[in-house]
Amino acid sequence: MKDAWSRWVVTHPVWVLLACTGLCLAMAGGMSHFHNNNDPRIFFTEENPDFKRFVSLEDSFTANEMVLFVVHPKNDRVFEPQTLAAIEALTDDAWTLPHSTRVDSLTNFQHTEVEGDDLFVAPLVEDALTMSAEDIEQAREIALNEPALVGRLVSDKGHVAGVVATVTMGEGNTEAPEITAAAREMARAYGEQYPDIEFMVTGTVVFSQASAEATGAVHGDHAATGIFGNAAVSLADPA
Repeated sequence: MKDAWSRWVVTHPVWVLLACTGLCLAMAGGMSHFHNNNDPRIFFTEENPDFKRFVSLEDSFTANEMVLFVVHPKNDRVFEPQTLAAIEALTDDAWTLPHSTRVDSLTNFQHTEVEGDDLFVAPLVEDALTMSAEDIEQAREIALNEPALVGRLVSDKGHVAGVVATVTMGEGNTEAPEITAAAREMARAYGEQYPDIEFMVTGTVVFSQASAEATGAVHGDHAATGIFGNAAVSLADPA
């Protein structure tokens, strides 16, 4: 039976090609229902005790994701008026990202000082373009010695800074494409406005969307490869 089937396939390559192509096209019809879900919740069942605790935590404190803008001046010096002014502006604009609920950066970090019985709280950097060299140096010293900033919103060498926008997304991360597109456009616009500074975007939201895009691209490539691969095999010389 196996030999007879093999001989039939070899002696009827055109029919085999048509059958394989038709089968691939029929299966490809289901592609219209294909969608990516990069929400890590899909890897857990509703009965998983760790997942239950995680959901309970999110219900109590809100589920948050983030977009991180990486700001890298080409001269490797964050603490200069133009770079600090760019971070200030980006911090304000990051609030306009879809579903944004909070923005943290080097410039809006609330620094506390004590003078006698008085307590003063103010952003670490305000109106950077009007700050004196002494004020900027003081801000640098404070920032690079602040555990809440170093390694999170500024590098320990003061050559790279970050602006973190916290956003909220629903189950399935369906808002990721909209948020990522807005963040990428914002980084591009700032790169044009400040040619001496590099603006890059990453974070959990961007990673989620990049994974979806990569998965979609690979899936499409595999579908095409499958159709044409079957055709090539069917028409190959049996010898």
